[in-house]
Amino acid sequence: MECILYICQRLTWTVVYFLAILLHIKTTVSHSDGLFTLEDQNAATVSPKFLSRGHLYKVIVGETIELPCKVQNLGSFVLLWRKGSSVLTAGHLKITRDPRFKIVGDYNLQIVSVKTQDAGDYICQLGDQENRDQVHTVEILAPPEITVEKSWVHSAEGHDVELACIVHGDVNSEMLWYQNSFLLDPTDRRSMHTTNDKYTLIIKKFQPSDFGNYSCVADNALGRTKKYIEVSGRPGPANFISPALSGYLDHYNLTWTIESLPVLEEIKLLYRRLLMNETYQHPGKWHEFRINPSLIRFDNTHFIMSHVIKNLEHNAVYEAIVQAKNKYGWNEISDIHQFYTRNHDLLLDIDMEYKTGISNGTRYSFVYLVLNGIVACLFFIVF
Repeated sequence: MECILYICQRLTWTVVYFLAILLHIKTTVSHSDGLFTLEDQNAATVSPKFLSRGHLYKVIVGETIELPCKVQNLGSFVLLWRKGSSVLTAGHLKITRDPRFKIVGDYNLQIVSVKTQDAGDYICQLGDQENRDQVHTVEILAPPEITVEKSWVHSAEGHDVELACIVHGDVNSEMLWYQNSFLLDPTDRRSMHTTNDKYTLIIKKFQPSDFGNYSCVADNALGRTKKYIEVSGRPGPANFISPALSGYLDHYNLTWTIESLPVLEEIKLLYRRLLMNETYQHPGKWHEFRINPSLIRFDNTHFIMSHVIKNLEHNAVYEAIVQAKNKYGWNEISDIHQFYTRNHDLLLDIDMEYKTGISNGTRYSFVYLVLNGIVACLFFIVF
């Protein structure tokens, strides 16, 4: 795999030089020491040199930036602009498909409507035998961006809770924590911590008054960003772990886990059949069960439960949802879980067909990679 990636990278560079030569230069080509140079019989032998210098540019999101690359005695050499391993331009030929990039003036690179992902090092490279280059570093200034590790956090009285917000971009932003719109300060039970771009609020020995909506707010000179986290004692939504395809004709073993520190008090399970063909699907009537909660722990914070749904039709499609209650109330209804009953010996046929398809797909993918590698090698040797 590494060999193929190496070949593709070499091929990309070869094609870039080749296109630049065809469109911009009418002199002869020679290949020396693994680098392409162009020999113009009438050109002077003076070596090209950079007149501009590398620089650090700080740009606000949405603005336009122009990176200089001025070379004296360029002659028939080709200037490349690249960012990392991605070639942006070759001479005046634009390689990138991003319409925000273009060459202006002689060989300056212009980027309009800059985005946060435009940050990084931009290299203006002189394709001579010394392979010299000039590096500009672009730093993008923007309002802080925040992501939360979990937008919903389960807890219970007496337990410790940790809420985390991650700031992207400006890691020097000021971070403030709120509960139900009230600014939070450190106390003997509440503390704030910062590790690189991660901001953490820790609440020890959780109390009933601690439940509610929390928000982390990041400020810098360009703006303010806020994200919300709900801390609740209600159970988390059911997560189904049973396979979709039943091993039986007329019943199905539905298995799920639920996050809850307190014991579960009540479980509701609803299922219905889907009548469907190639052109439509029509859901049937919901059937509801009240189930005695399981006391079996999946781990320290989750319960695991299972229920066998009987008297089903063979070769049919069904949907199921689950809702649970603990001392803090009912959780949100789960996502719909779709499952299927088998049709006599059809399961064996499907399994064989699936395995055959996987085997053929793997074989064809391998052949495809080998053939592409051969073509790339031939192209590289020719040029």
